[in-house]
Amino acid sequence: MYSFGPASGTDGHSPSGGVMLGNDGYLYGTTHAGGANGTGIVFKLSTSGAESILYSFAVNGGPGGDARSPLGGVVMDSNGNLWGTGSYGGTDNHGNGTVFEISASGQESLYSLVTSTTAGMLPCSTLIADTAGNIYGTTNGGGTSGAGTVFKISGGVTSILYSFSAAAPTNGPFAGLITDGAGNFYGTTENTGPSGGQVFQITAEGVESTLYSFTSRKDGFDPVGLLARDSAGNLYGTTAYGGAYDEPGGSSPGTVFKISPSGTKTILYSFGKSANDGEKPYGSVILDSSGNLYGTTNEGGAYGDGTLFKISNSGVMTILYSFGASATDGQNPSGAIVLDNAGNIFGTTQNGGANGTGAVFKYHLTNS
Repeated sequence: MYSFGPASGTDGHSPSGGVMLGNDGYLYGTTHAGGANGTGIVFKLSTSGAESILYSFAVNGGPGGDARSPLGGVVMDSNGNLWGTGSYGGTDNHGNGTVFEISASGQESLYSLVTSTTAGMLPCSTLIADTAGNIYGTTNGGGTSGAGTVFKISGGVTSILYSFSAAAPTNGPFAGLITDGAGNFYGTTENTGPSGGQVFQITAEGVESTLYSFTSRKDGFDPVGLLARDSAGNLYGTTAYGGAYDEPGGSSPGTVFKISPSGTKTILYSFGKSANDGEKPYGSVILDSSGNLYGTTNEGGAYGDGTLFKISNSGVMTILYSFGASATDGQNPSGAIVLDNAGNIFGTTQNGGANGTGAVFKYHLTNS
């Protein structure tokens, strides 16, 4: 749909957070780099591929400056404002990240992640908004133990709902949160070791419970993508590494998993089963109305540049597309994908495109 501009220009490049589909029919997202000052942009894209740069982050993305280098995407609140996170920068004196809000007219507001008692650091994820206008998110570091946080912004005031424990076999959350509509949120904490990483639930009051802890390389490890949830309360996600075809010191291609409301975990698919299979699913997964699951892998596929995959509700894996099929194709998808009512999937690739700096893609599901 769209190739981001050359690295020498003022367009954004290296989008890693995926896209969201607004109620106005436009796609919205961020790039990690590029823009007028090289610190990333917030963009708007029509479904015909026309891009508008809504905001370029300032060159001063350090302590006391603007947000900088967003890794996550954006969410739109009920007033049409876009909310996201800069992994670095911020108005306080730490420069370890901040939350930004972009109004429909392109005006930016910043919200510190520092409270009177502690501070979240390195927010990497896409945020979530509730019906009351509160904003929720995660940080990969900070908190009372330095192992990450879940935070809330209400009326412009930040509160830390939960600080993860550094004693657990995990690092902080990299992905954001999803909700069940009843006031509970669900997310993952990452770990790049041979075991560790968790799926957790947290209430709106900040009460956390661990639904599942990953135990071994074959079990899968390092869940860094956003979860999906079906109407029965089952959770679906990916681990970036591990699985049945994990080889210590060699390939570690990752898994797709399901966790029942009672906490029973099932591996739906282990990547690496065939020569052209996908590897390293860093992004989110989504469900359609029939219970089919869709996602991307950052590597693997026929050209080594990642895949778009489907797992049917009967458990059959299909590679829908292998990225890197041409010199101008997108490469290395990550972040959130979205499915519209017409059966189109939209997402971003970190690399590739006409200028080699990333792209927004569209895939139509007819006959898939």
